[in-house]
Amino acid sequence: MITKIYFPRLVIPTSAVVVSFHRFSHLLRHLVGLMVWYRFIPPATVFFLPVFAFLSFCRRDGAGLWLAALTVKYRDFRYIVPFIVQFGLYVSPVGFSSSIVPGSTSCSIR
Repeated sequence: MITKIYFPRLVIPTSAVVVSFHRFSHLLRHLVGLMVWYRFIPPATVFFLPVFAFLSFCRRDGAGLWLAALTVKYRDFRYIVPFIVQFGLYVSPVGFSSSIVPGSTSCSIR
């Protein structure tokens, strides 16, 4: 169907990013509701959230388009992407304990 009529092909990879951004907006509304419920006043830096959300949207869309192009050129690439994502999860420092990070003497945040 895509080849029979005019269809902008960038819509397909971008739709996945738009869906995740839509989910983020719903979760953000719940967060704001909880902040009102618990009377939590966020710092002034929260006004930068739309800027960083837009940058995250652009980054995810770019990575999605890049991976989609690689998948079209190299058909076996779709089997490699899950391994790349899994490797990234193991390499990222999100799950590491803070006790294995050595202390810095030149700069400290207090």
